[in-house]
Amino acid sequence: MEGQQENSRDMLKVKKWLIYLTILGAALILIDSLLPGALVESTIIGVSVEEEYYNNAAQNSHNSYHVITELNQFDIKKERAGAFKKGQTITMRLSALFKEVQSYSIEKERFSNLHSLRIFTGIIAPILILLMMGIALRFGSRVNTLTFVFQAILVANLIYLFQ
Repeated sequence: MEGQQENSRDMLKVKKWLIYLTILGAALILIDSLLPGALVESTIIGVSVEEEYYNNAAQNSHNSYHVITELNQFDIKKERAGAFKKGQTITMRLSALFKEVQSYSIEKERFSNLHSLRIFTGIIAPILILLMMGIALRFGSRVNTLTFVFQAILVANLIYLFQ
C-alpha cells in the first residue's frame, strides 16, 4: 500500500514538471512572437504557387503562395504575389528564436506577414496553453485530459516552428 502511494506521489511530481515545461515552452513561443526581431536583407529567388487539394467529397482546392529567398521561404497573400519579382532585395524582420518572418518590405512598400497561422501558432495557442496549464496547476487531476491535449498542441506547434 505504501509503495502505491509513493508511486502516486512520484507521478504527481512528473506531471507537475511536465506542466512547468509546457509553461516554459509556451512562454518562449509567445515571447518570440512579441519581441521585435532582427532585420535581414535577402534576394528574392522567386514566388511559388502550390495548388492544395482537400480530401473531401467536393474535392475542392486552393492555391498557396510562397516567397522564396536566399535565406528562407514564407507565405504571402494572393493579392501581394505580383509585387515580388525575382532578383529584388527584400528586407525581413525575423523572430529571434524560431526565425519566423514577422514583417517584410520591398522597395519602400511595407507589408505585415501576420498570417492567421502565424497569429495562431505565435500568440493565440501559447496564451491558451498558458491558461490551461494554470488551470491544471490549480485543479490537478480533474483536468488531465485537457492538460494532455494542450501539451500535444504545444508539441505540434514546436514541430511547425522548427521545420
